[in-house]
Amino acid sequence: MNTPELLAVDDRCRRSAHFSLIWDKPKLRPLDILRISVDDALVCDDEDPGDYAGARVMELCSMRQIETKELNLYDMGCHTAALADILTTVLRGPTVRLERPADEKLGEHVWVSSCFLEPSGVRLRRLIILDRISEEILTGIKRSWDVIGEACAYKMPVTAQIVIVGQQRDGRRLAPWSKGWLHQVGNQNLRFRKQDGSGLTGSGWKPVFREQVDYLSRDYWIDRMKGDGVLQDLMLEIEIPVPLAEIVKMVTGLAKKKLDRIYSTEKTPEPEISQCYGNVPCPFTSACWQFQEPSERLGFIKISS
Repeated sequence: MNTPELLAVDDRCRRSAHFSLIWDKPKLRPLDILRISVDDALVCDDEDPGDYAGARVMELCSMRQIETKELNLYDMGCHTAALADILTTVLRGPTVRLERPADEKLGEHVWVSSCFLEPSGVRLRRLIILDRISEEILTGIKRSWDVIGEACAYKMPVTAQIVIVGQQRDGRRLAPWSKGWLHQVGNQNLRFRKQDGSGLTGSGWKPVFREQVDYLSRDYWIDRMKGDGVLQDLMLEIEIPVPLAEIVKMVTGLAKKKLDRIYSTEKTPEPEISQCYGNVPCPFTSACWQFQEPSERLGFIKISS
């Protein structure tokens, strides 16, 4: 677990942060699998990073339990793999592999970044994949450990790159990364919306998902997204400058204080039961609501030291 994620978990529940040093969650959500796979693909040396991302999705689906109500896990995996392929290809483009910044010393601890280092070497980029966006979510991102914490830890500006993949229904995402409309006559043109921005309903148009039309090339799908102007609705960048020196000092001081407590805690903190089912459900609820410690018997995965 990187340092911003650990600090964010501690903000919600000290018990969860304490457990996170030792245990990994028993199940991954489909969005977790997508985020891990794209992150890994952006730093890989593979000749085809998009294909690598799709293969990473299928690998995770075969290795880990999936937190979903869907019955057809294979189809859901194929759908997520196709989505990861498209996302990685757009985000990475023709550039060389991205790099992570070196770990930064922070008091007695090491700050492990969640960001990528821009080729310039003087700016960080944080990729944030969401199913939806709102003003409240944007405000939270700007004040998160993932963004403001990174800017203060490295004393570098941060570009928060937000990608919206859409709500999931019946195991599939509904945004144009995954779903398009194919005309059933003529040249079977792929579209995502009309030139006036309205939807493509009516005679001749059939909804299709990316994994259903693998005879259409990945580049063609992306070109059609660009042609219909949908990429600008699905990607957003926020520039976060380095705060004033006194703010940097306060934020890093708070991080040091919290990390000192997290790593020195020996006795398990009490449950914070009102925090178990928030916007980000805690992975340790199955243990806490039985007033037990996480264990392999409960499905948790021991983190190698």
